Amino acid sequence: MRFLKYFTITLLAYLIISLSIARFLVFYANDNISIFQSLIDKENLNSVTVTNVDTNWKGVYPHVKLNITNNNDNQNIKFLTNLELHLNIYKTIIYFKPVIKSLYIENITYTGSVSDLEGVINRNKNSKKFLIENILISESNFNFKHNDKLYKLNKANISIKKNSIELSSNIDKDKKLNVKLSNILIN
Repeated sequence: MRFLKYFTITLLAYLIISLSIARFLVFYANDNISIFQSLIDKENLNSVTVTNVDTNWKGVYPHVKLNITNNNDNQNIKFLTNLELHLNIYKTIIYFKPVIKSLYIENITYTGSVSDLEGVINRNKNSKKFLIENILISESNFNFKHNDKLYKLNKANISIKKNSIELSSNIDKDKKLNVKLSNILIN
């Protein structure tokens, strides 16, 4: 009985201290562009700059919103406007690494082949640094090259959740594509 009492007290103390520190870190990140710029520079994305940081540390899912510009026209992927992260504080404390409830990305432009994009996804799929539960991409443009043909997806909106993908996009000027895949398994 004594062991259970000390275990419960230790667990509660850990949760209180961890939640306080996690919320303080999100609050500290507000208007601190240098933190996020150094993280981007570590990934060798030299032409990407953070212009503004806005955080909200209140509530169950505190969030960080970054305004980003990309100055390199030769890069395959360009982040043009903003990126928003909603953090799951409770899962972050339990798993001992950042758990992102949702990642919202706006105005991405990608030009390249499908196999190149698949390589990027496979390299980052098994990342041990963090977990992402949902990805939302809106108002983006994708130019895929496959078998010497160019496929353009304009104003694409993509939602990726646990085992489903939803895509809506304009193809060329007069065609619309809507795809919903459920119960999928990606190896």
